[in-house]
Amino acid sequence: MSTTRSVRCVRSHVVSLGEEAPVEVEKKAVRAAERAAGADRRSKSLDAARALEALRLRPSASKDSSPATDSTGSSLSVASLSTTGSIDSARLRARSQLRDKRRAAGEELLNRFLAVNSFSDISSTIELQSGEAISPIHAAAKLGNAKLVRMLLNLGVDPNQPTSRGRRARDFVATEQRDVLELLQTGERSMQMRDFLELMSSQTV
Repeated sequence: MSTTRSVRCVRSHVVSLGEEAPVEVEKKAVRAAERAAGADRRSKSLDAARALEALRLRPSASKDSSPATDSTGSSLSVASLSTTGSIDSARLRARSQLRDKRRAAGEELLNRFLAVNSFSDISSTIELQSGEAISPIHAAAKLGNAKLVRMLLNLGVDPNQPTSRGRRARDFVATEQRDVLELLQTGERSMQMRDFLELMSSQTV
């Protein structure tokens, strides 16, 4: 209700009584009407503020905590894909670091083996007390060390190379060391295949 309308209502009420309202009474009525109008405006402002607050607090679709997926259940969120990619990258880095550590440990083992047995490199030879000249592959086979044999084969050492007395690496392997013997046999087959392919390649040229 507005102030002007409230004043008119007061005046009309006074006139209808057939009496002349004193000035003070009319002022009081005007002030009462103004207070009523102010309270009405404050009430409307409070209602509007409450409505805005309710709209602000209403959860929107963009803030939905449930992951967006398609009909097959696959994620549609780019953020989740980037997170997965980060995890995969971290795993690849960890695996690469582990391979590097293993490679470094293998190289250290091989270098120590060569130094202890007085080999200058993987293709050098030393002479035993019996007078037989052997290479690192023969010494590794004699020791029964599968790790050393595998490393030497991976470096391209020929398991078929003979000693000064014509013995091969497998001739030094003890019967119970089957893992070492299998490595040498596999290496022999690989070398035979390589030699065959090189021979075929040379004939076709």
